[in-house]
Amino acid sequence: MINRIKLVMTLALLLLAGSVLAQDEDFYPEAPEIEEEEVLHDQIYEWSSTEPEFKGGKTALNQFIVEHFRIPGDVQDSGLSVRFFVQFVVDTLGCVSDAEVVRQQLPESLKQAGIDVVEKMRCNWKPGMISGKPVKIRMRLPIHVRFD
Repeated sequence: MINRIKLVMTLALLLLAGSVLAQDEDFYPEAPEIEEEEVLHDQIYEWSSTEPEFKGGKTALNQFIVEHFRIPGDVQDSGLSVRFFVQFVVDTLGCVSDAEVVRQQLPESLKQAGIDVVEKMRCNWKPGMISGKPVKIRMRLPIHVRFD
């Protein structure tokens, strides 16, 4: 229970940090304008004028992760403290695909736990938009796991 509380607090801080970083123009430069006829619906974009959003917002995303992230037994007593990113694509219907862990120096069970929680999100996203049209967007979800 204490580990789950730490995970919740860490996720809340990461979500807050992400919103602060999103306002930093040096970290996330302004997205260039794309004309409507230039939008390719099969292309995976790294940004959009309207970013994908988990249905219910950041609070719902945080709650979903807390409820569905399963800490693997082989790392529970490891004293491990790690932050990693699960990268995935939100398609034009708001469904996730292509989940993978970006940081490679992790126990395989922890990588799989990160992928599993993203895959359980299925179609719970509002798609990203460019010029008012839904597009595929590559996302990165930070996950921080700490054991004392």
